[in-house]
Amino acid sequence: MEFESYLIIVAVLFVVFLYTAIQTKKNYMKIMKKTIRNNWGKLSDRVYDEKDFKRISEYYRQYAENEDGLNNVVDDITWNDLDMDRLFQKINTTYSSSGEEYLYKMLRVPDMEEAGLKNIDSLADYFMKNQNERENVQEVFYKLGRTKKVAFTTFIRQLYKRKEENNLVHYIQMFCLFFAIALLFINPVIGIVALVSVISINMYTYYKKKNELDSNSMSLGYILRMMKTAEELIKMDISVLKTEFDDLETNIKNLSPVKRGAFLITSKNVSGSLADVIMEYVKMFTHIDIIKFNRVVKTISEKTDDIDNLFSILGKIESCIAVASFREYCNYYTKPEFSESDGVKFTEIYHPLIENPVANSMEENRCVLLTGSNASGKSTFLKTVAVNQILAQTIFTCTASKYYTNFYNVYSSMALRDNLETQESYYMVEIKSLKRIIDSIISGNKVMCFVDEILRGTNTIERIAASSEILQNMAGNGAVCFAATHDIELTHILEKSYANYHFQEEVKNDDVLFNFILYKGRATSRNAIKLLKMIGYDDKIVKNAENKASDFLEKGAWQ
Repeated sequence: MEFESYLIIVAVLFVVFLYTAIQTKKNYMKIMKKTIRNNWGKLSDRVYDEKDFKRISEYYRQYAENEDGLNNVVDDITWNDLDMDRLFQKINTTYSSSGEEYLYKMLRVPDMEEAGLKNIDSLADYFMKNQNERENVQEVFYKLGRTKKVAFTTFIRQLYKRKEENNLVHYIQMFCLFFAIALLFINPVIGIVALVSVISINMYTYYKKKNELDSNSMSLGYILRMMKTAEELIKMDISVLKTEFDDLETNIKNLSPVKRGAFLITSKNVSGSLADVIMEYVKMFTHIDIIKFNRVVKTISEKTDDIDNLFSILGKIESCIAVASFREYCNYYTKPEFSESDGVKFTEIYHPLIENPVANSMEENRCVLLTGSNASGKSTFLKTVAVNQILAQTIFTCTASKYYTNFYNVYSSMALRDNLETQESYYMVEIKSLKRIIDSIISGNKVMCFVDEILRGTNTIERIAASSEILQNMAGNGAVCFAATHDIELTHILEKSYANYHFQEEVKNDDVLFNFILYKGRATSRNAIKLLKMIGYDDKIVKNAENKASDFLEKGAWQ
């Protein structure tokens, strides 16, 4: 009777455990489906820290490092000028490391050919039109997840560089263990001494390797999860992804040796069950997980292309879903039209991260010089065009009604500051920033560049003289340059090579109002002194400043 009671207790515990496991899985699936559906067509509100961006950008950094001489990337100055981290953050609705790391790289490496962009476009279109298939694919990537602390590409790079280790010493230690066990039946006293000695040595050498094994098991675990993700995707039989699925099948087949026995490395004693405890001791005594790991590392080092392809193909698929979601979010968007003509033409363009933006239009085959009052919208307009040119060549999506352009390397010199580490002044930082653009132009690249308040770090006379020569040099060498300035003199000096546009303001009841609409021609008004009065400066300061400005305009000299 007592034995039957134990059986009942065990059965009840098993049922409770099974029910809990089933409910946990159901809740997980419910949360996953709700998250995926709620996030569709919205900008991400995920919070990032510096470590997140460092991890996410690693795949791009390694790509740029390996591609010696690569010149069509969005360099760090331009990326920071345009606040592209924030744009990436908002567009990034991916759920896996492969997805977000690939999307970041996609935004940093514009495509200079239309074929690749058309492929991204076709996948994004498919996911926009096929909700069920899209959500099924997203669920698979949701399960794949992120590596969180360290970039997957960092882990893999460490494995690639790891020297192959011979398993002979581990086989010898395993043999010694079995020999000591055999001695127990021949001479128990000697057998016990031998067994304790061998176990001590094996445990000591095991724990010397354990930390290295644990850190690398994370990367191996992610490889296995990527393989499983690829297998689940292939089963969906999505026709638009046939090329990608064919490549994934090849990669999975080539990586099949990695899968065999990998549980010995990736499994950990997390549940505290008797089976887990026993397996942990077996590993310590026999080193079977280290032996398997060394074999796997050898296989991985021979299959680097397959792992890289697996990561990038999966990343590309999920990135295209993020692109589709971004398109769904936009008030309106267009697909860019590329031609071999220089210049740019767009209608109703706006910045994707500005709420209630004012849209503007332009058609120019020359460089553009922007003038206008402080806070009138010059810098925002420069960023709007620059961001859209990058989006055109990366995700084949522009926040405009129409967008016509050529393929360009995009550079900017805008949000610069003194470099305290090298003790360089603002002026030195700026002229170096401008020189990198000129060097790219001279080297033969097609360049679209954006310059805000050129040479603001020096005096008026030298600023105008140097600025006019730099901007003229850019135009003369075929670059499409958008430059904003307060120096009206430049609009006259450069009017043969630069088209003049400006923004206006209106003063009402001692308040300055801006409509942020782009107008042709040079600016004819200034508001710097008016702004002093508007925010409460003493009337004497304001009046004296106005008088000095009027005297200079009338006499051409400061009093």
